[in-house]
Amino acid sequence: MSNKQWPKKKISWLFDVIGSGTTPSASNGMYYNSPDIAWLNTGDLTDSYIEKTSKYVSQQALDEFSALTVFPKDSLVMAMYGATIGKLGITKYETTTNQACCVLSKPREVITKFIFYWLMGHRTEIINLSQGGGQPNISQGIIRDIKIAVPPVELQNKIVAFIDKEFEETNQLINKKEKMIKLLEQQRQSIITEAVTKGLNPNVKMKDSGVEWIGEIPEHFEKTLIKYISDINMGQSPSSEDVNVLGDGLPFLQGNAEFGEFYPTPKLFSTSINKQSKLNDILLSVRAPVGAMNISNQIFGIGRGLCSITPKIEMKFLWYWLIGYNEYLKSFSTGSTFEAISIDDIKNFVICVPEKNEQLEIVCFLDYKIGQIDNVKKQLKLQIQKLKEYRQSLIYEAVTGKIDVREMEREVSEVSEDGCGYIGEGV
Repeated sequence: MSNKQWPKKKISWLFDVIGSGTTPSASNGMYYNSPDIAWLNTGDLTDSYIEKTSKYVSQQALDEFSALTVFPKDSLVMAMYGATIGKLGITKYETTTNQACCVLSKPREVITKFIFYWLMGHRTEIINLSQGGGQPNISQGIIRDIKIAVPPVELQNKIVAFIDKEFEETNQLINKKEKMIKLLEQQRQSIITEAVTKGLNPNVKMKDSGVEWIGEIPEHFEKTLIKYISDINMGQSPSSEDVNVLGDGLPFLQGNAEFGEFYPTPKLFSTSINKQSKLNDILLSVRAPVGAMNISNQIFGIGRGLCSITPKIEMKFLWYWLIGYNEYLKSFSTGSTFEAISIDDIKNFVICVPEKNEQLEIVCFLDYKIGQIDNVKKQLKLQIQKLKEYRQSLIYEAVTGKIDVREMEREVSEVSEDGCGYIGEGV
């Protein structure tokens, strides 16, 4: 039977149970103080089996909220809106969910994991069906009406087995490259911290900095505070009526949302700027996430989520110092609703500074070394993106029958029978 002969069926015909859940009031601790039943939210969906949830609800919550349905093990879950829209998971245990999840359970003549892969392979098209401007929403109605060309169960099993194998192999490659990126980031951080703290001469005489988290520094380095080697300008937001997207006024940055790798890309403008950065200032995020940085490559209006730092020393030396000790800067943040650091935290942050010529030497060294590492990271990220695109394409072609997994099975079998099933790693 070719894929053109596969009967098309709505998802509503393929599952006996399609539903969602709700969110008990967070102000009542009795609803969450007992791990009676798992409570799934969209943040728990990772396009794989759901091994555990981040939250649980009590029996009291189940008794008092009729919408809090308990769904069986092996249910298929899809995020209907939010940052995780379209994300999927298959439960490994009974669970309830919040209202952002759509749950499909008790399948009829269909393999749940086949539908899981079908939805994953068609994720972009499904998201394009979403409604709403600010926050696109895939409703239960949209999901119920999705039509799927369904092959016989035996073929569904073969397709799932094929994708499982390819998925695992691709994921192993992706995980390996992601681990390499983490190691490179650790190496990057170590090189920066070592260079700005110890300098480049391994034989220089050292002294105790008197600061526990800095340790020893070269004897000729001067320990000082950021307020003595820079001017700090805390942002202030204009009235919302004075902010536009039409390009009227100065480009305006409320916080770090428009930060790039080094330079921001503003989306807002304002005709009534209260505070502004100077060219080549360091832009530092003072609200969550605290510590994110960019360089001001033009004059920007800055909101209360940012401060601009105008260095009196070599700008890139201060830049690298703040990267090297970013975690310590973050440790000063306070606030229950969101974390923030004050102007005094920044002003009184310790920095150890060599002479101007040595600052430039350290900056040149770091520009070169960090540039090498960043280039490798970019290549790895590009490889990961291509692997993910390959994986997505493979899933789509398998669930739609464009790849005949039965033919591939025969080819593998023939190769094995010929005794040529092994290909060396070096080939």
